[in-house]
Amino acid sequence: MTALDSPRLRTLDGGALDRDRFLRDIAEPCAPVVLRGVCR
Repeated sequence: MTALDSPRLRTLDGGALDRDRFLRDIAEPCAPVVLRGVCR
């Protein structure tokens, strides 16, 4: 399972992050790799 498969993601500090918000946050800087779930 990749991070994108989970409805909620865990942030580095242990907090929960909404998937949609996470995708919006990474969509611009990581657009080429978002669909593969390998954004670094």
